[in-house]
Amino acid sequence: MTIFMVFVCFTSGEGQTAQCHPAYPKQYANADDCEVFLQNDLYLKSYLKGVRSGQYQKGVSVEIQCMKKTAPAAEPAR
Repeated sequence: MTIFMVFVCFTSGEGQTAQCHPAYPKQYANADDCEVFLQNDLYLKSYLKGVRSGQYQKGVSVEIQCMKKTAPAAEPAR
């Protein structure tokens, strides 16, 4: 069975490989359930807001996305 998780990916500059880490421990059986969670979860929204306002690392672009748990961190599952 494929498991999807929410990952947060930091990219430090143009052409850099994103460093992705699980952002949330919950696991999903399909990408749709994961995406719904991503759109609606207040914790993630506040986390993203903090990241975007530069609370974490400067010069880093951040993306939160659903990816297969088995996929290498740099490859988003689409």
